[in-house]
Amino acid sequence: MEVLNLTIYDIAREADVSIATVSRVINNPEKVSPKKRAIVKAVLEKYNYTPNAMAQALVNNSSKTIGILVSDITNIHFTRSAYILENLFFKWGYTTLLCNTGDDLNKKIEYIRILSGKKVDGLIMLGSIFKNDKIKDIILDYMPNIPVVTSNVSLFTDNFYSVEVDHSAGMDYAIKHLIERGFNSIYFVQGNETLNTLRKAQAFCVAYQNNKVAGNPKENILTCTHGALGGRQFAEKLFPKINNERKALIFIDDYTAIGAVSQFRKMGVDIPNKLGIIGHDNSTFSICSEPQLTTIDTQIEAISNIIGNTLNNIFNNIQVSKSVIVQPELIIRETT
Repeated sequence: MEVLNLTIYDIAREADVSIATVSRVINNPEKVSPKKRAIVKAVLEKYNYTPNAMAQALVNNSSKTIGILVSDITNIHFTRSAYILENLFFKWGYTTLLCNTGDDLNKKIEYIRILSGKKVDGLIMLGSIFKNDKIKDIILDYMPNIPVVTSNVSLFTDNFYSVEVDHSAGMDYAIKHLIERGFNSIYFVQGNETLNTLRKAQAFCVAYQNNKVAGNPKENILTCTHGALGGRQFAEKLFPKINNERKALIFIDDYTAIGAVSQFRKMGVDIPNKLGIIGHDNSTFSICSEPQLTTIDTQIEAISNIIGNTLNNIFNNIQVSKSVIVQPELIIRETT
C-alpha cells in the first residue's frame, strides 16, 4: 500500500471498522470506545496518516486557520503582535496565515479575497491603517459570518470586534510627568498619517489643555519622517531652534525617537536636563537607546492576547465584548 495514496477508506478497511468510526477517531475521539479507538490509532500511526485538511474543513465546517493582515511586518510593534498571536493559535490547534499588505488598498482587498477562498475561521487586522469603508464592505461581501478582530480601529458591524489603547490616558500621563520635571514647552512629533497618528495628536491636544500648558497645542504638533533616519533628520532641523528654554518632545513611536536621541546627543544637546524625550510603544528600541528612552507603553502584548482570546472564545461560544479599551502605562527612564 502506497503511503502517499492512503485514504480514510484504506484505514477503515485495515482496522475493520466503518469510515464513520475512523472519522470520529480523528475529529471526535471521545465518541469512540477505547478499544476501537486504540485499533484505529494503531493503523493511523502505522502509516503516519495525516488527514486531508480541506476534507476536514468540509466535515467540521472549520479550516483551523486564522488570517492576519498587517501593513508592515518590519515594524517591530506588529512583529511582536504577530509572534504572540501565532503562538496562541498554534497552542489552540490553528494555523496562521500572515499577510503583509503595505499601504496598497488593492493589495489589502486582494488578500481578503484570498483568505476568504481559504475558508479561514477568523480574521485579524493589526493597525489603524485598515480603517476603510471599502475594506469593511469587501469583508462583509466575502466573510459575512467570519469574526473579525481589529487593533486600534473600530468597524462596528455584527461580526467585528475591536481592541484599542486609550491614547488620551497615555498623553495625560506623559504631559503630567513632563510638567513635574520642569518642562514648560512640550511638543508632539507625528510621523506617518494614519488614524492612530491622528488619535495621538488629538489626545495630545486634549491633555495639553487639561493640564493648562501655556499656548496653542496645535501649534506644538511637529512632523517628521517615520523611522530612525527620520528622527535624526528631524533633530538636525530642530537643533538651531533649541535655546535656553527647556523643551520636551513626545514622539509617535520609539523607533523615530531613538534616531532623534542619537542625533541630539551627537550635537551636544543635554538630555534630559535641556531636552526631554518620550517615545511610544515600550519596544526593544527604548532600552537600546543611550540614554534609555522614557516611553508610553501601548500594551501590545496585552492587546495581542486579548485579540487572540477574543477569537478563541467566539469559536468556543463564550460571550465576548465588542470593544475593549486597554490602558497604557508611562515607563520612566533616562530621557526625562
